[in-house]
Amino acid sequence: MKKRSIILLLLLLIIWNPLWSQITSEKIDQLMQSYSDIKKFNGNVLVTKNGNILFSKSYGMADFEWKMPNSAQTKFRIGSNSKFFTSVAVFQLVEKGKINLDKTISDYLPWFDKELGSKITVRQMLAHTSGLKNYTERADFYDVLAHLEITPEQFAKQYLQDKELLFQPGTKYNYCNTDYYLLGLIVGAVAQKPYEQYIKENIFDKVGMKNSGIDTPSEILDQRARGYEYDFNGYKNARPINMYTSTYSAGALYSTSADMELWMQAMDRNALISEASKKLIYTPGMTTHGLGVFIGKMNNGLVVVRPGAINGFSALTSNFIDDKIHIILLDNSSANRRGNHFEDIAGTIYQIVNNKTYELPKIPVSYKMGEVYKLSGILPAIDFYKKIKADSQYNITQSASELNSFGYSLLKSGKNKDALKIFELATKEFPTLANAFDSYAEALAEDGQKQEAIRNYERVLELSPGDNNATKQLKILKGN
Repeated sequence: MKKRSIILLLLLLIIWNPLWSQITSEKIDQLMQSYSDIKKFNGNVLVTKNGNILFSKSYGMADFEWKMPNSAQTKFRIGSNSKFFTSVAVFQLVEKGKINLDKTISDYLPWFDKELGSKITVRQMLAHTSGLKNYTERADFYDVLAHLEITPEQFAKQYLQDKELLFQPGTKYNYCNTDYYLLGLIVGAVAQKPYEQYIKENIFDKVGMKNSGIDTPSEILDQRARGYEYDFNGYKNARPINMYTSTYSAGALYSTSADMELWMQAMDRNALISEASKKLIYTPGMTTHGLGVFIGKMNNGLVVVRPGAINGFSALTSNFIDDKIHIILLDNSSANRRGNHFEDIAGTIYQIVNNKTYELPKIPVSYKMGEVYKLSGILPAIDFYKKIKADSQYNITQSASELNSFGYSLLKSGKNKDALKIFELATKEFPTLANAFDSYAEALAEDGQKQEAIRNYERVLELSPGDNNATKQLKILKGN
């Protein structure tokens, strides 16, 4: 009798495993199709558990002009996921005794400004505690720096040596692309070969990542996805950018979902660096940021997360270490109005895999408002918003940020009067939200309504005393 029970149990397990996998796959597909339907995902998804593929599927278009769908072979820009690779490259050289985490920029880049470079260590740059200014926040980044065709070293010499630090190195955290750009140059200087060559030989080739590399303007790249933005006017081509020069080791890599899975597996089994080095990378510092990745907890288990975003692209890798679950999201349509919802997607997929309760995404309010606006104009769009506020199928909880994004979309399109109506609506719907009045004031000032702009900036200061932008704009508007 005992033997029969064991055999029956084994048979049930054999039947249940494929059935569970099929049900799980169907649920993930339903989730991702829901996000695709509301234009909040256009790309590839790969989910694995214990190294086995649970789900792999592509959604939307790699190229809308040529109507080429995304596929498993599509290559996506992975943005700041590149920083994880740069961090591992640094630690490989640390283990070889060629880099010391507590030595400075000046120890490795002799051309770098000595006064500045002698204050900042490799460890501080890995942790984003260098105090350096983030060059991608410069006002001229997207119009000038993003299009330069010079070497990374020339770029660094011209744009990454601002002597005015934000704070004393090591005392605060500030996410900074400058840190990881310089780290890539240090890797190249120490290894005596270009960063991209080092990464290929010591990471990509070692783990079999044959469809990954650094994005350069001149390369003809097979199966490359085009980058798109999505806003209230639909899809449009993303702003052009020279990835190699302007983002380099901070964000210029591309890959496929399958290659990113190989990368995550290699990290799990310590194929590239030691357990001790990995532990340092996975240990949070002043915030949830470790050394190139973000660290979290899920059901008391360790989660290593690396988001990335660059013109027209979004990416997220989530490694649920204790559960042995990998979730990879690669997208070529970064939507201006999305917000950071990839973490929500990954969290929901995790719930599905663990047979927990979950919810499908609700329709963004602004998504439908945009449709009504295009068909009927601004007043019907506002009426629509007011009518559906109580409708459970719409996502009202984020309507403050969505109304704000909708207003700015109209403002950038030259539809100032319509934008003003949306911003005014936001102030009425959220009368205690300083940002709503700040956006309304900005639009009023741009429309020449000086006194109304002053009144709304003063309201910002009532809600948020000492607000720097409101204070600055009031001085300008009042002629002080």
